[in-house]
Amino acid sequence: MSSNAAVTLIAYSSRLFQASGHSVRCAILLAYTDLQRLKLPQRFKTLFDQHSRKEFILISKSRRWTVQYANGFFNVVGWKSFVHAHKLSTYHTLVLNPNVNVELHTMVFDANNCKRIYSWY
Repeated sequence: MSSNAAVTLIAYSSRLFQASGHSVRCAILLAYTDLQRLKLPQRFKTLFDQHSRKEFILISKSRRWTVQYANGFFNVVGWKSFVHAHKLSTYHTLVLNPNVNVELHTMVFDANNCKRIYSWY
């Protein structure tokens, strides 16, 4: 992976974020540095920078994690707990799908592109 990018945007957009009209669903292939703090793709950075709030909710079925956002990154607070709960590692793929409240519904796929299932499902 190049030194310019902590993550690689690898996927698609298909949902409309109704409040702004942006198509924002994406998948991120996680690199080692993303396990400490997640660098968001430019599209998400642009969308999140439009909001005055700096905390967002990651949702994985019935569980929620509040993560702090600053300068295009989900920082340690909240993100580290999400990483630990999902046992994320390098080459896992994280799919982010915001709803109208900018809560991010998440899915995780392992290095073999199989969807990971967690005990709270």
